[in-house]
Amino acid sequence: MSKTAKQSPAIEDPFKLIDPIEAFMSHAMREMERLQLTDPKFDQALYDEALEVVNQRLNQRLETTHPYDHS
Repeated sequence: MSKTAKQSPAIEDPFKLIDPIEAFMSHAMREMERLQLTDPKFDQALYDEALEVVNQRLNQRLETTHPYDHS
């Protein structure tokens, strides 16, 4: 990024977030917005379904590598 270009404070670098699932979701939401603007065949329901599957798998992976008490 050039010195004159300013990054919006609302846009965070998803890879600097501590929570990997939050990082993924942050990136996915920005990508969804881009696709809605650029892809005439964008299917919101299909995208949402895919996000849910990936989110579930990330949660499962996180729980097996970093188990914690859910109570």
